[in-house]
Amino acid sequence: MTTATDPAHWAETLTKEAFTPFLEGRFSPNLGRKTYHWIRGQLFPEGIGDHSHAEEIFDRALSDAYAYLHRHGGDKVRHPDSWFYAICRNATTRYLIELSPNLPLEALIEGDKSYIQLQHVQNASRSQEQMFQELLETMEKLSPRHREFLRLDICECLPPNEIQQRMGIRSANYFRRLKSEAFKALRIAYKAALAHGIDSLF
Repeated sequence: MTTATDPAHWAETLTKEAFTPFLEGRFSPNLGRKTYHWIRGQLFPEGIGDHSHAEEIFDRALSDAYAYLHRHGGDKVRHPDSWFYAICRNATTRYLIELSPNLPLEALIEGDKSYIQLQHVQNASRSQEQMFQELLETMEKLSPRHREFLRLDICECLPPNEIQQRMGIRSANYFRRLKSEAFKALRIAYKAALAHGIDSLF
C-alpha cells in the first residue's frame, strides 16, 4: 500500500504539481511513479539500490523539466511522456558519471544498439555545465545534419516523431540511418577529443 513516505508516491505527487499547470490532461496517470521506477531500474545493474540515488536523479530531472516548461510553456511539448522519459534518461546518465569516474555506461540512445560507450571517464568532479558544454563543442565539429539531429535529441529531448517533423524527414528508414550515423560521428569525435587531452565530454 502506498504511504506518504513512499518515494514513488512522492515522485507522483511532485510530477502532478509541476506538470498540471502546463500540461493538464496531456500526461499519463502515474507518470511520476513510472519514471521513478524506470530510474531505479537503470541503477540496479550498476549495483546502486539505495532509494536516495533515484530520488536525487528524479529531482534533477523534474527540475529540468519544470525549468523548460516555465520558460517555454507546454505547447511545444507534443508528447509529454516521451519528453519526460528522455529528460530522466539524460539526468540518469549525468548522475552516474558524477558518481563513479570509472563507470562504463551505455546511454543517450533509445530504440537501437548503437550505444555511446562512456568508459574510463575521469575527473568526475566536473560540473554538469562543463560536461554539457564540452559535448556541445564536440557536436559543432560534426556535419550540419548530424549536428541538428543530436541537438534535437540530446539538447531538446524531443521524441523521434517530432525530430522527424522538425527535420522534414518522411522515411523511417532514413531516420534510423541518420540516427545511427550521427551517434557514430559523435563517438569518433569523442575519441579524437580524448586523443587531444579532453578527459570527459559528458
